[in-house]
Amino acid sequence: MFKHSSVSIKHKMFLKPQINSVARKHCKLVQELNELSCILMKQMNKPDEDYTDHIMCEIGDVYYRLNEILDYYDRDAIQIYALSKKNTKIS
Repeated sequence: MFKHSSVSIKHKMFLKPQINSVARKHCKLVQELNELSCILMKQMNKPDEDYTDHIMCEIGDVYYRLNEILDYYDRDAIQIYALSKKNTKIS
C-alpha cells in the first residue's frame, strides 16, 4: 500500500510539475523559439505562400520572452558579443 501511494505521488508530479519562475520563463522562451522556427521552415518550404504576419507575431513573442530572461544574464556582455558577431565577416 505504501508503495502504491509513492507511485501515485510520483505520477502526479509528472502531470503537474512544480517549475520555479526562472525555469518557467526559460521554457516559455524555448517554446516561442520553436514556434518561430516552425513558421520560418514553413515559409521556406512554401515560398509561394506569405507567412510574413505570422512570422512577425512569432518574432514579437520571442522578443518578449527573451527580454523576460535577460534579467538573469549580463546584458552588456551579450550586447558586446552581438556587436562582435555583426562586425565579423560571414563566409
